[in-house]
Amino acid sequence: MANLAMCRDVVGLAERDSMVVRQLGPGNEAEILDMLNGCLPLGRSSHFFPAVQLPLPTAAWSAGVFVANELKGIAHATNVLCEGQIEALLFVEEGWRRRGIGSALLDEVMNRARRGKANTIRLVCERTDWPMRHFAKRFGARLDLVLGQIVVEIPVTS
Repeated sequence: MANLAMCRDVVGLAERDSMVVRQLGPGNEAEILDMLNGCLPLGRSSHFFPAVQLPLPTAAWSAGVFVANELKGIAHATNVLCEGQIEALLFVEEGWRRRGIGSALLDEVMNRARRGKANTIRLVCERTDWPMRHFAKRFGARLDLVLGQIVVEIPVTS
């Protein structure tokens, strides 16, 4: 796995393999749309966004992994909910999966969860999303089938 810089440590500096994680904001909407449109045709639904269009759904916090200054993965998370959970969405461009990008994004969500005193990260994926299911299990996730979708709960570790 690549040695990645986290956005709390460094912003805009390249690490090994020119990968960096940094917080995203409204100024990154065009980059997010470019990445998603490369993966999904405009207007096609995905779990990450109901439809790839403006305006993007709001989140309490978002981060992205950039490789050579190109966005390759996104984490979108809520504030800590009353149940002690953070709900998050992860999306990594298909051609860039299995290179540590999803792990780096989940690490960022985990750090945010720790700071907010959350005990669980909750993700939802399609029942047929085997790569996400395998990915989540590597982090000690519990998977439940709820209304045809998989609800993933990953314990926040210290």
